[in-house]
Amino acid sequence: MRCSDTIRIAALYAGLTAGPAGAACMICDELITLNTAQAACFSAGFDDLLAALDDAPDGRLTVNLDGCAPDGSGLATRGGLLTMPGLPAPSPDSAVPQQSPVTKSAYLLDASGATCLKGLIDAHPGPFDPRTTFDLFEQCAP
Repeated sequence: MRCSDTIRIAALYAGLTAGPAGAACMICDELITLNTAQAACFSAGFDDLLAALDDAPDGRLTVNLDGCAPDGSGLATRGGLLTMPGLPAPSPDSAVPQQSPVTKSAYLLDASGATCLKGLIDAHPGPFDPRTTFDLFEQCAP
């Protein structure tokens, strides 16, 4: 390995391990989907959320938009696999029952993502219903 390769690897490692103060959250959610009630609740609790993010050891928290709880408590679905019910055996004379889709309501955010989402919510024209999606990666890029 050449010296220049070692320097490049060290620089890459330093960039990947930078603290939350100067780096974007690599594991935070980028797509946030919410309705009018969730947007209003997020905006109402925004100052408390920022204070909780300041106290978070890693600079990020799970935010439950259904409960407006910065710790993600309450009923929420955080992506991942859903518990699959027993699948009925299809028969020619009965249709397979359709289940309503489960929507995600808990998102991992850092202070910059939360601040950007607040700005997008404030600037959004019209209602959020049935649901509106914001792409924090695309809409919040510097």
